[in-house]
Amino acid sequence: MKEATNGRYLLDANLLAAFFRGKKNALSLVTPWIAQKEATTSILVYGEIIEYLMGFADFTVTELNCWRCFETFTSILLPMPFWKDMLKYGAQCVRLTAQG
Repeated sequence: MKEATNGRYLLDANLLAAFFRGKKNALSLVTPWIAQKEATTSILVYGEIIEYLMGFADFTVTELNCWRCFETFTSILLPMPFWKDMLKYGAQCVRLTAQG
């Protein structure tokens, strides 16, 4: 997994979603990487995770925690504040389309 630029761990959507849902194994694996700033991901992974997390009752709190964590991945996320809203809107569209 440590294949991203600058020797960071490139985290995918499944692992980060488990992390944000508080799964024990994901927490123990990812927490040290984030604390040591060795983790990174892509803006598309953020969108995938937001789409997944929208299905849970605690979405508002989880989304805030997710965004705060993703802000530590500054090398990947674009510095434009509207990206967060655009990805959230895109995730809502995907969920509505999937629900038929």
